[in-house]
Amino acid sequence: MSNKQNKVLVVATSRKTHGGIASVIKAMETGRQWKKYHCRWIETHRFGGWLTKIFYVFIALIQFSALLPFYNIVHIHPATIKSARRKYIFFLLARLFRKRIIIQLHCGDQIQRQWSFIYRDMITKSDIVLVLSKSVKRTIENIIGEQNNIRVLYNPCPVIKNPPATKTTTVLFVGTILEHKGYHDLLRAFARIAAQYPDWKVTLAGQGEIKRGQILAKQLNINTQVEFSGWVEGETKEELFRTATIFCFPSYEEGFPMAVLEALAYGLPVITTPVGGLPDILSDGRNAMIFNPGDIEHLATLLQQLIENESARASLSAESKKLARTVFSVDTIVAQLDEIYATVSQ
Repeated sequence: MSNKQNKVLVVATSRKTHGGIASVIKAMETGRQWKKYHCRWIETHRFGGWLTKIFYVFIALIQFSALLPFYNIVHIHPATIKSARRKYIFFLLARLFRKRIIIQLHCGDQIQRQWSFIYRDMITKSDIVLVLSKSVKRTIENIIGEQNNIRVLYNPCPVIKNPPATKTTTVLFVGTILEHKGYHDLLRAFARIAAQYPDWKVTLAGQGEIKRGQILAKQLNINTQVEFSGWVEGETKEELFRTATIFCFPSYEEGFPMAVLEALAYGLPVITTPVGGLPDILSDGRNAMIFNPGDIEHLATLLQQLIENESARASLSAESKKLARTVFSVDTIVAQLDEIYATVSQ
């Protein structure tokens, strides 16, 4: 079958949805494979009330059903089990019409806790399954046995076009303000050293338990050195990344966090935990500072080391930029996706 006949329906969340999946699809839109395979994005979900969600799924099903006869590849992007349930009907329709199917799982090792027959069906009956890390591949195969159709495809770093800005003495966290993201550990660790560095502050950008976080900061007597920015995007988000000096992501559970990839793209030295796909690439002391989730004492030590050691920050910054230009560059990832489409088309 020639490339002219190969067309891909991409089934994923709305481009207006906050989060990593939409960012990944937008990056894929910039690749040569998007036009080469006449990709069409079917938007299945966006944040809002239940009526909004039902409306989005209903419209997506109509579009998908109308277009499906004219496309030979369906590329579905589920994340959590809730996301997989929403997209299962699209998977079944693609199977019914005997289309080639690619499932790209945007989840980490938590897939084991959320395991369902839906995951099993999607994984075992798809032509190719893309996962975010070697760890996720091992987790799946520990559950259902070795699978020849599973491949690792990393998320890409965003392309940074704006020039560098003047740095501020800021430790930046970007992500949902929830307990499993470890924001409370960052606050407690910073509280141990904050008095020694009165010019430094922690900025937490994201939605979630902001009130709870503010109360904790006040209890720790660091509220004057902590800022909750809420959800940020566009130029505001870019400004936070450009002006921060250190990026800290103390999460307990991830797939492959886009926030860390964004930090790499902006050349920030990264302090993070070995969760999800991060251990595939990040090595403690070489291209990141690594600590175990919940180890507040170690995190405080790492924060202090980077605050005091400008040469260490510069070395990690250079490694971040190197990763963003090579392993995680958009060009690298979309070239791999191009090869995957070509393989499925045969």
